[in-house]
Amino acid sequence: MTIKEISPSHEDNIHPIVDIVAVHGLDESSHSAWTDAPTGCCWLSDLLAHDMPRARILTFDYKADATTFFGSSSSSRISHHAQTLLEGLGTHRYLESCTERPIIFICHGLGGIVVKKALVTSAASTTMKLSHLHSVTTSTFGLLFLGTPHEGIEKAKWYLLSKGVKGILRQHSQLVASMEKNTETLQSITEQFTPLLKQFYIHNFWELRETVHGFSKGYVVSPSSAAPVDESERLISHVLDARKRILGEEHPYTLWSMNDLSKVYCAQSYPKDALELLIPTLDVAVRTLGRSHIGTLMTMSNLVHTHRMIGTPSNIRTAEAMLGDLISAQIKSLGPSHPDVYGAKLQLAQMYERKGQLSQAEIVYRDILSAEGESPGPRIHTSLKVKESLSEIYHMLGRLEAMPQVDAKL
Repeated sequence: MTIKEISPSHEDNIHPIVDIVAVHGLDESSHSAWTDAPTGCCWLSDLLAHDMPRARILTFDYKADATTFFGSSSSSRISHHAQTLLEGLGTHRYLESCTERPIIFICHGLGGIVVKKALVTSAASTTMKLSHLHSVTTSTFGLLFLGTPHEGIEKAKWYLLSKGVKGILRQHSQLVASMEKNTETLQSITEQFTPLLKQFYIHNFWELRETVHGFSKGYVVSPSSAAPVDESERLISHVLDARKRILGEEHPYTLWSMNDLSKVYCAQSYPKDALELLIPTLDVAVRTLGRSHIGTLMTMSNLVHTHRMIGTPSNIRTAEAMLGDLISAQIKSLGPSHPDVYGAKLQLAQMYERKGQLSQAEIVYRDILSAEGESPGPRIHTSLKVKESLSEIYHMLGRLEAMPQVDAKL
């Protein structure tokens, strides 16, 4: 049986209120994926079951061996495992007369891809005969994706995986392509799954500790693949709508969400959309919070970044003028030695330098150095950038005699 019940025990006479289904990833089993090898502690049975006694915890076991999972037929293998999961879970719940019980999926790695495909198949199972399969989608409440490569894995990162995977890759280069970033297989599943997003609560998690394998180390799944920007936009938009409705359009938390959404737009290379959002946000922030409020300063900083990202002469002029206002407001609110002040001044000096206004750039760089001694925190990080930039300016101006003064100051 591919579906295994971990808890509760039938002897406990507990009536579960939710089904938690754990799906493992590549080169794992339904036991090893959730077990700490040194201690033998299984997170599902030893910890989660204790914390959630009224949850029925299930696991799905499938053959996730790298030697068979990938290749030219990887798409059909994912579909096969997804169908097996769907039929096993749907039948199990039907026989237990609990087809309407809420479901929460916990997915590790590639298990998340299998679950997404299973939910797509479930949503399409609309006939009366397949109603027990369709109920899996309608009953799913939440999805936890733990390092799921929604957008694939970068080719270079495959070598952080097991020796078995590396051996397979040496023999079959096409295996890499099947789960490489933005492949047709993953794009197809994402496109099919996107219409279902609003039905579920979804949380994406990504690695914070690098994987070490031999002399190599890094994150197997990048944060951008584990938590795609499109998903971030959906979640932030959801929060923004809720805050507008509950707190009002001029509440500081609402303005904060609007700033978050603008950052997503910029990350998606849509700075003009971010600009349309930020301009009215700044007007509201100045009027309701004041020019020196941290929320207003954040909005101004995001606007500067957005104008610079658009990059037309008009936008650059606006960014330059706004940086001057931002620095004045930051000094008043945060103090002259705050790291944000250094960062804004550094941006202004770099803008002058790019425009060939070297004298203005020198003045700002020197101003950073003169004030920096009051705060040792950012000294090394900022001073190195300033030293390098000033040296380049003096070299271009032929003022090599000034360079030792810079070294002495640092």
